[in-house]
Amino acid sequence: MSNYLQSLGKAGSARRRKITFYVLLLVFVFAALEIFILAYRPPKDALLVEPEVSFLRDEVMLGQQSLPLLLSSGGDPNFISGEYSFTLRLLLPEGTEGSTRKVLVFPQISGSSLEVFFDGEKLGSRGDPVSGQSSIWNSIHQFCLPTQLTAGEHFLEARIQGTYEAGIVAIPYVVNADTNSLRLFMLDFFTNYSIWLSIGCILIVSLIVLSMGFFTEQSRSANLLLGLAGLAVSVFLTDFVYIERLPMSLVAFKKLVVSLRHFSVACFTVAYLRLLGKGLSLAAKAFAAFQLACFVLIIVYPGDIIAIKRLYSLTFLGFIPSLLYLLYKVIHHAAETGDLSILLFGVLVVFLSAGRDIVVMVILRPDGFILISHYGFIVLALSSCAFVVNDSLRQYKNLAFERSRAAAFREEALRDELTGCYNRKLLPFLTGNLAKPYSLLVFDIDDFKRINDRFGHETGDAVLKELVCMAGRNIRSHDYIVRTGGDEFLIILRSCPLQIACFLAEHLIAEANSFAIPLPGGQGGEVGPDVGARTYRSAGADAYHATDTDPMLRFTISMGIASCAEDLRSTQDEFASTLRSADAEMYRAKNQGKNRWCAAGLQDRPALVQNDA
Repeated sequence: MSNYLQSLGKAGSARRRKITFYVLLLVFVFAALEIFILAYRPPKDALLVEPEVSFLRDEVMLGQQSLPLLLSSGGDPNFISGEYSFTLRLLLPEGTEGSTRKVLVFPQISGSSLEVFFDGEKLGSRGDPVSGQSSIWNSIHQFCLPTQLTAGEHFLEARIQGTYEAGIVAIPYVVNADTNSLRLFMLDFFTNYSIWLSIGCILIVSLIVLSMGFFTEQSRSANLLLGLAGLAVSVFLTDFVYIERLPMSLVAFKKLVVSLRHFSVACFTVAYLRLLGKGLSLAAKAFAAFQLACFVLIIVYPGDIIAIKRLYSLTFLGFIPSLLYLLYKVIHHAAETGDLSILLFGVLVVFLSAGRDIVVMVILRPDGFILISHYGFIVLALSSCAFVVNDSLRQYKNLAFERSRAAAFREEALRDELTGCYNRKLLPFLTGNLAKPYSLLVFDIDDFKRINDRFGHETGDAVLKELVCMAGRNIRSHDYIVRTGGDEFLIILRSCPLQIACFLAEHLIAEANSFAIPLPGGQGGEVGPDVGARTYRSAGADAYHATDTDPMLRFTISMGIASCAEDLRSTQDEFASTLRSADAEMYRAKNQGKNRWCAAGLQDRPALVQNDA
């Protein structure tokens, strides 16, 4: 009972930690969004223009109003396209005169072009004031004021091409360009260059994810949909960057970018459910179908730019239920698996940013506000692609681990347990793929059975191990030592002609003659043919004599050599034939007195160490 209560307590504690994590994440994201909006506010040392502004349309006075001011077809059915002129007053107090560089800053305007005049003198322009075929509304605009300014009242005129909306949605201000250079750069970066940078990143990563969907079986449909969603977001974001002149009409541009926003949400909805391993429920199909319907509707809608603006202001409301459903699915799955932090962060950011923009636009409806939902889509696209790439890397690591483990198992299966060299199971992997020329050395220990009979199998095993170590020290890393039988071995010398193989055989036999293994219990002796100056002397075919003066075991080997020197790669039949030849040469060496080598194609060779009569 106590264990059961402890398990319940642990489960409840884990659940509370997850809830705390989600709450803190929500607070963090919301606070970060609000702090970002605060960056648009003027610095403390800024001189603000007077909030009262008079405005005209095509030189017809429309009235006076306080800033921020927005005239939009989305909220005013009587809106008319045209050139809107806004006249503002700037009061420079005493002490502001001098030669310091001052900059007039428009944090954000609504319109397709902007021309600014200071006391009747043109400071500069942004966009195309003739046709309004530009996208400048989301960027900060800076204009250098004349170097010599006098205290008192000055007048600013901002002429805005209002194709579907016109206004000054953030109060302009004047600052010292030198002391506020970093702030101005950061504002310029975040309102323009950071979005261009995000477009490039999303475009590249989306193409990678899309290619993963084409060329890999794992999560194919999810990767394809996420790649398409990322591409759609990258095009949609061009509505928020500074484009001096659009490559198409403003109506076509707005249709393209706004419709792709809906297309991306439809793709994200289906792709996320695929990633989570969930089927498409009726709700998921309904939300995805609604977004696709909005996508098609905006594309085929026949109205002008004002009608298009009013349409996508309404379809924008459809993001809330779709994103809320997506957020619910991700949170629910994250509570089960706990490995979706990246996806959860992306969905949460886009939900809060889009929800905030919708509330401000539809419910509060102030004359001036800063849109931030596009930053949410940036985070959503990047987090989604990051999740796919991270998941693919994790799968690749798992696959690499499994391959290395399989290779280790295969290597272990191919190794001789006693000596550590390869066993006969290696031969099928090599016989059909050896480059010529190659040579084979077949050898065994002379009278090895007598070693086992006289000194025991433990001593015989030690002899085999030392023989393999000795042979391994004398061959290259890409050559092979194979134990083919009890005391019989095969050395495969890759890219080695017969002459080099014979030289190596002579060296191995010489080293075997100089080798000695300590015997347990101090018993000494030699096995094999007489080698002259040693304590052992042969006393007949089956009689051996050992003394206690030398507690070391010495042995000899006999070796047969054959080579395959033709062009191209070897076949299994050629390898088998070469191996038979080398084996026959080994027995020829034994018949000639042991402790020697014989090679196919060469005449009898003398023993390396001459036997005494």
